Amino acid sequence: MKIYIVGCAKSGTWLLLWLFSAFENIHILDYDSERKINYVQDFKLNKGQIGVWKRTWNMAFSHHRDEIVSPPLEKQLEIFQENDISVVYIRRKKEDVLKSDGGWVSENRYDDCEKQAIEYSEYIKCFVDYDDLLKNPDKVQKIITKSLNLKIKNNWSDFPDFVPDEAFNVHKGANYSKRRLGEKY
Repeated sequence: MKIYIVGCAKSGTWLLLWLFSAFENIHILDYDSERKINYVQDFKLNKGQIGVWKRTWNMAFSHHRDEIVSPPLEKQLEIFQENDISVVYIRRKKEDVLKSDGGWVSENRYDDCEKQAIEYSEYIKCFVDYDDLLKNPDKVQKIITKSLNLKIKNNWSDFPDFVPDEAFNVHKGANYSKRRLGEKY
């Protein structure tokens, strides 16, 4: 099985990717880079491994899709189904996303991500609320565990203790990602 983490930029996709390190038999396809669908589709896992990766800017549920760079949306959704890819969508309050990082995300981008999540919800295995994740990480972990049939080896409330240090290279100079869940970001 492969797990694809999606959601609008600044909604917690990196955090959720890192949290998946807390499950058994997980292989994070890349801790500090986003990957296109063809890379993930062709990636061979060892027997019993579960691959996890996060969306890129031009993939389904991520607002802008450039069909020169990535397959059309319908083809991407087909690839999810044909390759046993479970989609996990993380949702964060619009006002929090829009003010995060000084306006990195436009209102149009946020709305488009949400529209896709509603329109193609049958492709999404489970939804995660960012605020619930921060307030009740172990409860959210149990819901995901049940939904995706995973086994817990570390509690999410112990983040970041179980995440390899190299995972945080994507955010050089920003230590917010190493804070305990629920701490002020």
